[in-house]
Amino acid sequence: MRISIRIHASVRHFSTMTVLLPFELHELIIDHLRFSFPELKVCSLVCKSWLPRCRKHLFRVVRIGPRSRVDPNLYEHGQPTFFSLLPDTLSCVRGLRLSYPFGPGYSSTSVYVAAHSRLIVSSLAPSAFPFKHLRLLHVNWRHHCGIGGITAFDIMLQQIDCLEHLIIEGHWNFNIREDILRSVAVHAPNLKTLCLSKLQWFPLFNPPIIDDMLSRWNARFCEKCIPPLRLQRLCLKNLVKNSADLVKVVVLPSPCLDLSDLRYLAMPASSLLGALDKGRFPYLCTEVTHLAIINVDTPAFRLHAHSFPKISHLQLFIREDWILLQFLQNIREDVTCISRLIHVHMNFGSNSREQLADSNSNFSDDLLKQHSDVLSDAGDLILLELIQQTSMRVSMHFAQADSSDTHRKCIQKVFPRSFATGRLDWVDRKSLEWWSDYE
Repeated sequence: MRISIRIHASVRHFSTMTVLLPFELHELIIDHLRFSFPELKVCSLVCKSWLPRCRKHLFRVVRIGPRSRVDPNLYEHGQPTFFSLLPDTLSCVRGLRLSYPFGPGYSSTSVYVAAHSRLIVSSLAPSAFPFKHLRLLHVNWRHHCGIGGITAFDIMLQQIDCLEHLIIEGHWNFNIREDILRSVAVHAPNLKTLCLSKLQWFPLFNPPIIDDMLSRWNARFCEKCIPPLRLQRLCLKNLVKNSADLVKVVVLPSPCLDLSDLRYLAMPASSLLGALDKGRFPYLCTEVTHLAIINVDTPAFRLHAHSFPKISHLQLFIREDWILLQFLQNIREDVTCISRLIHVHMNFGSNSREQLADSNSNFSDDLLKQHSDVLSDAGDLILLELIQQTSMRVSMHFAQADSSDTHRKCIQKVFPRSFATGRLDWVDRKSLEWWSDYE
């Protein structure tokens, strides 16, 4: 916006001279400010012609949820016809994050919206869903969603024209009456990304009974000749293992999903190890280029070239340093696999030994020492060897660090030899996630 200010100043001094910027340049400047919401708000007030472009970024992702975190049933009430007065705003919404319990008893509940400005919404019922052009839908149930909740979910999906990315997490069950995957396959045929988190099987039956239920369940779907979802990205995390392993028993073998064309796969190491065991799902990783192991929870997992023939990006979420050492030693043995890697990113999270530091304090020397004791010697040497053997770039992110300088300080302290090569640095974890384009 500095360009515009200077031009207006020149017009003030030379009244006979008129300088106008092309409208396309205005849009480029506004697009450059798309992540700076205070500046976008100012731009929307300065010039009326800038308002549509600013609104496009300001309302690209809308969040709807309870007003109070203490009492999720406490909602803020407002005008019942609020959204009907803002059709231009609704047309800009491409991402919606729902974090409130909807379904029976919640279908006509008022909710609080925060999309970088305070908006009050009333009577947001699934039967009158106002967001028709969503590409991203993130649903997070804070309360247990029992039988009947999927009906409201179906109604909502039917009113979205071209949904491409769906995240479902929270208190929801796979059960004998309601199939989440079938609902998505029927009502969101253009879906490219599916993320399931914190789901479980209900009710608690013995495995033989569950297998029989799933056989009949899947047979009914196949009889209707519904084309399966041809996903490009799949993320499975924190699925509860009570009476059924949802990954191996419910999700991966489901006829509702076609996973032969996956490009992005995110799973815990133990679940991925079980899925690849004995070649049960040989098609799962043949096209995968980006593998995110969201919890390196077992040293037994190995990254073989025949299982991941096209892998180029590897992302690791690490809680135990010794497991990382074993993992690096294992992939070092497969020369073909590591030669294909372009970028390896490591996320160091907190565990029982390393709790997150106080928000008012910096990354402590004790935490640095805990990582350093385990990784500085063997880990740094193995990583240095991998960097020297290949042209891959390595990046890291520490959950306990509070700034980019602290990240780099920790990397240099723990991996001094690898850091000196210039191919090891800090990268923000969010910048590597597929949903970051919608923030």
